[in-house]
Amino acid sequence: MVTHQIYLKENAKTLREPQRHLNLVLKEVMIAEVMKLLDTSIIYLISDSQWVSPVQVVPKMSEVTVVANKNNELVPTRVQTS
Repeated sequence: MVTHQIYLKENAKTLREPQRHLNLVLKEVMIAEVMKLLDTSIIYLISDSQWVSPVQVVPKMSEVTVVANKNNELVPTRVQTS
């Protein structure tokens, strides 16, 4: 178990940004990935933080398509172009 700390300057102002808009397919995939990380305790909820940053989804250079697998879960799949 590792604990990280971020040391801030004395007069640092808190920052709370709204969530950016995502298309519905990417939003479902992002929510599923976050839930997996929560279930495995890689991340955990902090309900009283004054510092909030939105999730940023960045597609890779190669084309990524979201498809449903045999368990009807949405899975991002990379299309091989070369």
